[in-house]
Amino acid sequence: MKTQMLCAIALGVAAIGGAAAAQDSDSVNVTSTVTARCAALNDASAPLALGELVQSGTGEVVSVFAGTTTSYSVPGYWCNAPANLTLAATPLQNVDVVDDGGDPSFTTRVDYTASLVWDDVNRTKNTAVAGDEVFSTSEANIGALTLSVSSPTAVGRPVAGDYAGSVTLTIALLP
Repeated sequence: MKTQMLCAIALGVAAIGGAAAAQDSDSVNVTSTVTARCAALNDASAPLALGELVQSGTGEVVSVFAGTTTSYSVPGYWCNAPANLTLAATPLQNVDVVDDGGDPSFTTRVDYTASLVWDDVNRTKNTAVAGDEVFSTSEANIGALTLSVSSPTAVGRPVAGDYAGSVTLTIALLP
């Protein structure tokens, strides 16, 4: 009886030890990554139609563009990381006439202000001032990104012809 009781106690202790081992725990780390990126910034489908550049009575440049399309917008544009942005703009230049003939009363150039509004970003670039507007965002951004043009100015009356310029926005993610 002694032997049987001792065996029963030994088996009971072994069973308790086995149950304790089944309750051990360990953890596994889970990792992943998110690559810094921005949504696609597609080219505008059509040029901005700014309308007639001069006042009919005086021949001087208008103070507000008369066209129906003076902005380009990308709804919900996003970058999931900080970025460097460059806003560049070239003046409207007469594509038909290269020179105004040296008469200071006329010009083949019309300057304007290009604007960028995107989330908490609000910047402008005047084409009369040399250089590009370069700046950085300090965080991820999302919202309607809108480029617009306004405030045409000219020194002299614009010479008749077609005028063209450009606004370029470059977005480069920070390393």
